[in-house]
Amino acid sequence: LLEGFTLNEPMILTIHYTDVEILTLDESSLMLFWWDGADWVDAVCGDYVRDLDNNILQVPICHFSDFAIGGVSYELFLPILTK
Repeated sequence: LLEGFTLNEPMILTIHYTDVEILTLDESSLMLFWWDGADWVDAVCGDYVRDLDNNILQVPICHFSDFAIGGVSYELFLPILTK
């Protein structure tokens, strides 16, 4: 692991996904995050390209890290009520 290593120019990371893999997420809100040791932070160092018809997310990144995809979720948690 090279601490503090960054790319001289952004590299485009292309992610192909299926509708099932993002089932509870708003596809138009997909983002790539990286863990900075304390929080998940937006990993982009440019503009996102979202191809919603072909399920492709392209993200310019400037370093390597552990990444995760996230976005606005449609999950709804309701309490269980019993009588």
